[in-house]
Amino acid sequence: MPGWRQSKRDSHGALSAAFAAFGHTLAMVEAAKEALTSAVPGRRGPGVALAEAVGGFEQDLRRAAEQMPSWRVPEVEAAWSACASAVQESLRRSEVFRLEASPDGYEHLYLALGELLDPLGVFQDAVGRFQTLGLRPR
Repeated sequence: MPGWRQSKRDSHGALSAAFAAFGHTLAMVEAAKEALTSAVPGRRGPGVALAEAVGGFEQDLRRAAEQMPSWRVPEVEAAWSACASAVQESLRRSEVFRLEASPDGYEHLYLALGELLDPLGVFQDAVGRFQTLGLRPR
């Protein structure tokens, strides 16, 4: 993700490249989360159409899934595996939601969207793993 810096210990090499690629993947995941939560009504009016929000969520997650191999290195394998699984799980949940769910009211919508987003929390664990390796956000 732009705005991340490399440590002096790893100014070159595969880990730095993986960290940069992870940042791009993380940006896509964050875009997916924003697309989905855009369906939530706010003070400024109703949210976007639920079908549009779910479609944007799935599109951005698929883009993130395509980028996952770009940051797979041994130093972060466990975090990578967790993130890859999380993306697939969120896509699976989203498909079920799209085909079967019809949330009734704000509370049900909020809970349903939270269930779609929940697996993606492991991306913050991956940030932590990179930080333990000396790579930090700027």
